[in-house]
Amino acid sequence: MLPVVAWRVKDWVEPLLYRVICISDTLPMDGFCHFTVDIVYRAITRKPASFFHHAIRNLFLEDPRGTRPADYIAKMHSILAVCTGISDLFADSSLAAPMLTDTLGVVPLDHLTVDVSSLFDGRMMDFSHPIFL
Repeated sequence: MLPVVAWRVKDWVEPLLYRVICISDTLPMDGFCHFTVDIVYRAITRKPASFFHHAIRNLFLEDPRGTRPADYIAKMHSILAVCTGISDLFADSSLAAPMLTDTLGVVPLDHLTVDVSSLFDGRMMDFSHPIFL
């Protein structure tokens, strides 16, 4: 009976670990779990997308230091594709910002913090884009 209870508690508690995701290669922020892009990428390949839709609410993105930009962008596309339930997004990432308009256009964000010029990657700024609704 004990393993069944432990499994059930894990199902209740595990989503709380993913409520706030800080993807960063620098020192962790006090009070938040610290994830690298590789850790989150491995997690999304092992769990169903619905888990991340319901669990992740706040996402912080920072440019990687040790990852090749092409690898980072490919992994971030996969990560952002399952983060469809986020409400707050902070992107201090010049690499991730341009893909946000493509990936998160259907996500109902409450708060968006991003360098707007990097968001459109040199294109004309379009504030009628669904990400701003």
